[in-house]
Amino acid sequence: MIVVLLGHWVFLKEVSVTQTIPKMDHLACFLPGTLALDVFHYATEHFGPRAVQPHLLEKGRASELTLAHKLMQSCVHMYFRTSSDLAPEIVRFNARGLLDDQGSTHNILRPETVESLYMMWRTTKLQIYRNWGQRLLSAFYRLKTPYGFGGLRNVNRPSSKRDDMPSFFMAETLKYLFLLFSSDSALPLDHFVLNTEAHPVPVLHTLLALGVKWPCPRGTPPSGGPRTEPSEELLTALQVLSQLLDDGQKGRSRV
Repeated sequence: MIVVLLGHWVFLKEVSVTQTIPKMDHLACFLPGTLALDVFHYATEHFGPRAVQPHLLEKGRASELTLAHKLMQSCVHMYFRTSSDLAPEIVRFNARGLLDDQGSTHNILRPETVESLYMMWRTTKLQIYRNWGQRLLSAFYRLKTPYGFGGLRNVNRPSSKRDDMPSFFMAETLKYLFLLFSSDSALPLDHFVLNTEAHPVPVLHTLLALGVKWPCPRGTPPSGGPRTEPSEELLTALQVLSQLLDDGQKGRSRV
């Protein structure tokens, strides 16, 4: 894929061996969050734990964060342009803006846009990202059923609910919405990484603070600028989690 500016929109154009296609899948909307997370760790290392905007950063990092915001705009407007306020699976672009991809107008409650909104909020603390998240939360809530949440067969027909709820809606979409409106202490990003299914994993220096030895011979904590130490509450929570995992493993070994 390649980043393209077309009119007012920045998006990822699909590139194959023989052609380029002016369309972007919703799956690609993880990218603004990835760029923001890179800036978050750079800023934490150089300035400590604080919110940053482009004017506080050197040119390269400022451009990275600006690109993340532009891509974020395209992703949220994949939602806002439809009758249901929910994004289709694929959107096409031309000089007039965003267009439906007629074979891909369904929505299956994907998490990528909400994930990026969370990362953009944590990096910049700009209220616009929570405002956008509130509008997406309202749209998802309208999909509530007696037994869960269902996607849409067509995002321009709000009554066309699907009879299924993917597991990633609970594991990722709702989790990122919760984190978007929570305090930073709910999940300190300088102490955890989130894997592809949004499961939090402690980073190396947090494990070392717990006394967990790194098993790889060459594994050493990275050196760098200022770093916050894990709080007592975080260390206690990790110790409880470790004990629960140990107890679960012992229980399985007795079966």
